[in-house]
Amino acid sequence: MDLTSLYLRAFFGGRPFKSSELDSLAHRMGVAEELSPNPGHRYFLLRASHMSAANVGNKIVFGERFYERLTNEQLLAVAAHEFAHSMHHNGRAKVASASLVVSAALTLAALVGTGSLLIAEVAFIALFFPLMGGLSYASSRSNGDEESACDNLAASFVNSEAMASSIILAQEMSARRFRLWPRNRNPPVDERAKRLPGDGDLST
Repeated sequence: MDLTSLYLRAFFGGRPFKSSELDSLAHRMGVAEELSPNPGHRYFLLRASHMSAANVGNKIVFGERFYERLTNEQLLAVAAHEFAHSMHHNGRAKVASASLVVSAALTLAALVGTGSLLIAEVAFIALFFPLMGGLSYASSRSNGDEESACDNLAASFVNSEAMASSIILAQEMSARRFRLWPRNRNPPVDERAKRLPGDGDLST
């Protein structure tokens, strides 16, 4: 089991699951090789109440509550959006940057001595996902275009109405996030919908 899988399980109650439908979509989008070589560690459900979904290196993670509210078509739409990030290597770059900082903390702890092992563990827990959120926040100028580009690419592989409705649901979930987490600075729902190809109806 890789370190990211261990981390997701230990600190977020992550439960891996297999999905032939998501695997098939990844193949159609040409990103199957970007995912974990272990089919059982590609997709995770996290006990993160207000999280929607995210691309974490070679894995796609979903908040349990968000996942439970998705229809099958919406699940494919969300996954397609995250796979689109893989095509642009956005998730991998953020994970790499966050991991670099955390690795520096772990290395420093190792140099100080074994007594710092607990400090290193706390640093890893405290820094990894906040750093990823901070990186997204810091790059918010380009974030809007990035999100819309991923929406459009994803909508060419899945139902555009399912894409539009999943965007609404995702923004509803992120609006309830814990206030210490960086505020979601994605484009407004209506703006993202207007950029979708076809008829992304957000009137419901």
